[in-house]
This record gives sequence, C-alpha cells and structure tokens, in this order.
Amino acid sequence: MKRLRIAGIVVCTVFISLVSILNAQTDVKLKAFLINVKGWTGGKPEGMAMSMGSMKMANAMREYRNKDKKIIVAVTITSSETTLGKIEKISKKDAPDNVKIVTKKVNGFTLKQVYAKERGKQNGTILIRLYGKDDAKGAVFMLNYENVPDKEALSIAKKFNWKGIKKLAADFLK
Repeated sequence: MKRLRIAGIVVCTVFISLVSILNAQTDVKLKAFLINVKGWTGGKPEGMAMSMGSMKMANAMREYRNKDKKIIVAVTITSSETTLGKIEKISKKDAPDNVKIVTKKVNGFTLKQVYAKERGKQNGTILIRLYGKDDAKGAVFMLNYENVPDKEALSIAKKFNWKGIKKLAADFLK
C-alpha cells in the first residue's frame, strides 16, 4: 500500500513537471514573436504560461521606445473568457464623442483600432483576435501606442507574425 502511494506521488510529480516544461516552452515560443522593431529600442520580453485543469493561458508583453514615442505589444492566448469578445461588439455608435473606432480587415484578420479624435493626440490601441470565434477561448494581439501617429502604429503592428501566433495558439489550446 505504501509503495502504491509513493508510486502515485512520483507519477503526479512527473506529470506536473512535464506540464510546467510544456508551459515554459509555450512562454518562450510566444515571447519569440515579440520581434525587434527597426528604429525602436525594445525592452526585455516578459511572459508566462500556466495550465490548471481545463484552463490554459499564456501571455507575453514587450515595451518599445523611440524618443518620446512608446509602444506596448501584448499577446494573450487563453482557454477562458476573453474581454476581446466584449470589445469586438463595441461599435462606432457606442464610442464617446472624442474616440474613434475603425474596424478593417488586414492580412486576413479583423483589426479594431481605437484612438482619440483630437488633433495632436496620437494615442490608441490596436486589437486583433488571432484565434477563436467566441468569448470562450482564443488569442489576442494588442498594440498600445503613445505619441505615435495612427498609421505608423498600424504599420508597426503589421510587422508581427500574426499567423505564427495563431498557429501557436491553436497548438496550445488543443
């Protein structure tokens, strides 16, 4: 009986270790998508991955600077409810008067760009659902920008490998 308990503990320990290793690999793979951007100084990518029962999540984030300009890129892959589903449902008519929301297709993905209408304000967010069709699970790419013209922010967002992140998300959420 005692040997059976010890064997059970060993099996659980090995399983937990394997899950941790797989999660660490996903974390490293996801951070690798946070590329260097020419003309910008990128901070160290940060991220984590975890799995608890049926809930899985991985995210990575990196900050970029160019003089007074700042960009933060974040990618989240999750099997739980995402806020993107709620954000995707926000339309132009729901936006405050000083906020502009533009939805468009870019490289096969639906992109939502939210930014200030005020002249001289160059702050906003680009959101893209890379994987998933509902609130339950998926992958989200987000680029927050400060003091960056909207077109430049979109141009930078296009430099990231959205299709590669989508594939990693599909593999991670199997």
